[in-house]
Amino acid sequence: MKFACSVLVCAALACAPAFADEPSETTLSAAARAKTSASCRAGDSGFFRDQGLGMKLASKLKFRKKLLSEQIDARVSNGVATLSGGVSSQQVIVLALNIAADVEGVQCINNFLRVGPPTPAPEPLR
Repeated sequence: MKFACSVLVCAALACAPAFADEPSETTLSAAARAKTSASCRAGDSGFFRDQGLGMKLASKLKFRKKLLSEQIDARVSNGVATLSGGVSSQQVIVLALNIAADVEGVQCINNFLRVGPPTPAPEPLR
C-alpha cells in the first residue's frame, strides 16, 4: 500500500509541469493581460498567415472541453485576434482569453465576449 501511494505521488509530480502549462480559468494570465491592454498594435499582415492563426485559435477554443457548448467567434487580422459572442460565465471569458494569448503569432486580443445569450445573426436582405 505504501509503495502504491509513493508511485502515485511520483507520477503526479512528474505530470505537474504539464498541468502548469494549461491556461487557468479563474485568473487572467500575464500574457493575456499584456495582449488585451489598450495599447493594441497590429502585427505582420498577411491573408494566409491570418487565416492560419484564425483556424488555430478557433480550433483551440472549439475543442476545449469546457468551451464545447459556448458560441465564441474568433477572427484574426494583422495578428490581432478578436473574440466575440455570448458565453455562460465570466470564467469562460477568462479561459478563452488565456487560450488566445497562448496562440503563437497572436500579437493582441480584442475582447468582445459578454456573459449572456449569443446575439442572433442578422437575416440576409432579400
